[in-house]
Amino acid sequence: MNFLQITHCDQLNGNGNRVVLWVAGCSHHCKGWQNAYSQDPKLGIKFNSKAKEEIFKDLKEDWCAGITFSGGDPLFIDNRTEIISLAKEIKEKFPTKNIWCY
Repeated sequence: MNFLQITHCDQLNGNGNRVVLWVAGCSHHCKGWQNAYSQDPKLGIKFNSKAKEEIFKDLKEDWCAGITFSGGDPLFIDNRTEIISLAKEIKEKFPTKNIWCY
């Protein structure tokens, strides 16, 4: 799974202040999609332990209500396995944080 960026203390992509993981890759090709560039799964960089640590650092903070997965399509075939695994790990380690997926 490739990602394009991680947004910190985001207030536009879910309730409260959150961390947002913007993934690359989408096969829907929705007309007028605001992030059309993100449909290419080859864009961005490979999701790695450094990116996960960056997300977990935010999730440990009281200001952070949870995480939002966006992009592209977090459930695109190339992203699905890692997103589901990451969501399960987040739910286990941070049970009070909510998870949104766009």
